[in-house]
Amino acid sequence: FSNAYLKATLSLLIGSIIIFSFGILYLGYIIGYEKAIAAGLLPFIPSEIFKIALAVALIPTLQKIINK
Repeated sequence: FSNAYLKATLSLLIGSIIIFSFGILYLGYIIGYEKAIAAGLLPFIPSEIFKIALAVALIPTLQKIINK
């Protein structure tokens, strides 16, 4: 794994964790935290992993193209 891929992975993971954390806090306040995790987090984890993997694959390549 090169440095660019590692930076992209960490950035996207941290961003996703922050976004999901605020969403779970808000939804948990309304419907309860157990239900919020079951309905507002768990169903979205597979698609989020796919999006992060796709972005990690594309971002460093696009940066190389843009910086030429």
